[in-house]
Amino acid sequence: MYIVATPILNNLILIYEKSKKLIVIFLLAAINLVSAQSVYNYEVEKIVEDVYLLKPKINRYRWVTANIVVIVNADDILVVDSGLLPAAAAEAIKEIKKISSKPVRYLLNTHWHGDHWQGNEAFARNIQVCKLLLPKVVIKE
Repeated sequence: MYIVATPILNNLILIYEKSKKLIVIFLLAAINLVSAQSVYNYEVEKIVEDVYLLKPKINRYRWVTANIVVIVNADDILVVDSGLLPAAAAEAIKEIKKISSKPVRYLLNTHWHGDHWQGNEAFARNIQVCKLLLPKVVIKE
Protein backbone atom coordinates (compact mmCIF):
# COMPACT_ATOMS: atom_id res chain seq x y z
CA MET A 1 0.00 0.00 0.00
CA TYR A 2 1.34 3.39 -0.97
CA ILE A 3 0.42 6.72 0.59
CA VAL A 4 0.72 9.72 -1.62
CA ALA A 5 1.93 12.73 0.34
CA THR A 6 0.07 15.90 -0.46
CA PRO A 7 0.47 19.40 0.97
CA ILE A 8 -2.84 18.98 2.83
CA LEU A 9 -1.76 15.64 4.29
CA ASN A 10 1.62 17.07 5.26
CA ASN A 11 -0.11 19.98 7.02
CA LEU A 12 -2.41 17.61 8.88
CA ILE A 13 0.57 15.54 10.01
CA LEU A 14 2.36 18.69 11.23
CA ILE A 15 -0.74 19.85 13.12
CA TYR A 16 -1.09 16.40 14.70
CA GLU A 17 2.57 16.34 15.76
CA LYS A 18 2.37 19.85 17.24
CA SER A 19 -0.88 19.10 19.05
CA LYS A 20 0.68 16.00 20.67
CA LYS A 21 3.34 18.24 22.19
CA LEU A 22 0.73 20.73 23.39
CA ILE A 23 -1.32 17.95 24.97
CA VAL A 24 1.74 16.63 26.80
CA ILE A 25 2.63 20.14 28.01
CA PHE A 26 -0.96 20.70 29.17
CA LEU A 27 -1.06 17.38 31.05
CA LEU A 28 2.28 18.07 32.75
CA ALA A 29 1.09 21.51 33.83
CA ALA A 30 -2.15 20.05 35.20
CA ILE A 31 -0.28 17.36 37.14
CA ASN A 32 2.09 19.97 38.57
CA LEU A 33 -0.83 22.16 39.67
CA VAL A 34 -2.58 19.26 41.42
CA SER A 35 0.60 18.08 43.13
CA ALA A 36 1.35 21.58 44.42
CA GLN A 37 -1.89 21.65 46.36
CA SER A 38 -1.83 19.95 49.73
CA VAL A 39 -4.26 17.13 50.27
CA TYR A 40 -4.16 17.73 54.02
CA ASN A 41 -6.25 20.46 55.54
CA TYR A 42 -7.27 21.00 59.12
CA GLU A 43 -10.30 22.46 60.82
CA VAL A 44 -9.08 24.32 63.90
CA GLU A 45 -11.31 24.04 66.94
CA LYS A 46 -10.66 25.99 70.11
CA ILE A 47 -11.33 23.61 73.00
CA VAL A 48 -10.61 26.00 75.88
CA GLU A 49 -8.36 29.02 76.22
CA ASP A 50 -4.96 28.20 74.66
CA VAL A 51 -5.91 24.60 73.75
CA TYR A 52 -6.74 23.80 70.13
CA LEU A 53 -7.68 20.69 68.20
CA LEU A 54 -6.58 20.38 64.58
CA LYS A 55 -9.07 17.99 63.00
CA PRO A 56 -8.21 16.73 59.52
CA LYS A 57 -10.81 17.55 56.91
CA ILE A 58 -11.85 14.42 55.09
CA ASN A 59 -11.34 14.35 51.34
CA ARG A 60 -10.84 11.63 48.76
CA TYR A 61 -7.15 12.36 48.17
CA ARG A 62 -5.65 11.73 51.58
CA TRP A 63 -4.95 8.88 53.92
CA VAL A 64 -6.24 8.99 57.46
CA THR A 65 -4.17 11.18 59.76
CA ALA A 66 -4.42 11.79 63.48
CA ASN A 67 -5.96 14.74 65.23
CA ILE A 68 -3.31 17.16 66.46
CA VAL A 69 -3.57 18.98 69.76
CA VAL A 70 -1.89 22.36 70.24
CA ILE A 71 -1.35 23.73 73.75
CA VAL A 72 -0.14 27.32 73.93
CA ASN A 73 1.83 27.94 77.13
CA ALA A 74 3.15 31.23 78.50
CA ASP A 75 6.43 31.01 76.55
CA ASP A 76 6.06 28.18 74.07
CA ILE A 77 3.83 25.58 72.45
CA LEU A 78 3.35 21.85 73.08
CA VAL A 79 2.08 19.81 70.12
CA VAL A 80 0.54 16.37 70.62
CA ASP A 81 1.13 14.09 67.59
CA SER A 82 2.38 15.18 64.20
CA GLY A 83 0.25 13.42 61.59
CA LEU A 84 0.67 10.65 59.06
CA LEU A 85 3.16 12.27 56.71
CA PRO A 86 5.46 15.28 56.61
CA ALA A 87 2.93 16.86 54.21
CA ALA A 88 0.20 16.56 56.86
CA ALA A 89 2.50 18.00 59.51
CA ALA A 90 3.52 20.88 57.22
CA GLU A 91 -0.13 21.90 56.92
CA ALA A 92 -0.52 21.58 60.70
CA ILE A 93 2.50 23.85 61.20
CA LYS A 94 0.83 26.49 59.02
CA GLU A 95 -2.26 26.33 61.23
CA ILE A 96 -0.16 26.46 64.41
CA LYS A 97 1.55 29.62 63.16
CA LYS A 98 -1.89 31.20 62.69
CA ILE A 99 -2.78 30.33 66.29
CA SER A 100 0.38 31.72 67.91
CA SER A 101 3.79 33.13 67.06
CA LYS A 102 5.32 31.38 70.07
CA PRO A 103 7.87 28.66 69.31
CA VAL A 104 6.98 24.97 69.38
CA ARG A 105 9.29 23.59 72.06
CA TYR A 106 7.75 20.18 72.65
CA LEU A 107 6.32 17.50 70.40
CA LEU A 108 4.62 14.58 72.13
CA ASN A 109 3.87 11.36 70.27
CA THR A 110 1.11 9.50 72.05
CA HIS A 111 1.91 6.07 70.60
CA TRP A 112 3.57 4.12 67.80
CA HIS A 113 0.87 4.25 65.09
CA GLY A 114 2.30 5.95 62.02
CA ASP A 115 -0.43 8.56 61.76
CA HIS A 116 0.74 9.93 65.13
CA TRP A 117 4.50 10.27 64.54
CA GLN A 118 5.48 10.11 60.87
CA GLY A 119 5.03 13.87 60.52
CA ASN A 120 7.86 14.52 63.02
CA GLU A 121 10.23 15.15 60.13
CA ALA A 122 8.34 18.29 59.09
CA PHE A 123 8.55 19.67 62.61
CA ALA A 124 12.29 18.95 62.66
CA ARG A 125 12.73 20.76 59.30
CA ASN A 126 10.44 23.74 59.92
CA ILE A 127 10.41 24.40 63.63
CA GLN A 128 13.16 24.28 66.22
CA VAL A 129 11.67 21.67 68.51
CA CYS A 130 13.63 21.47 71.74
CA LYS A 131 12.38 18.14 72.92
CA LEU A 132 10.57 15.17 71.46
CA LEU A 133 8.52 13.52 74.17
CA LEU A 134 7.83 9.82 73.77
CA PRO A 135 5.68 7.71 76.07
CA LYS A 136 7.38 4.88 77.95
CA VAL A 137 6.44 1.47 76.64
CA VAL A 138 5.36 -0.93 79.35
CA ILE A 139 5.88 -4.59 78.57
CA LYS A 140 4.04 -7.11 80.71
CA GLU A 141 5.44 -10.59 80.85
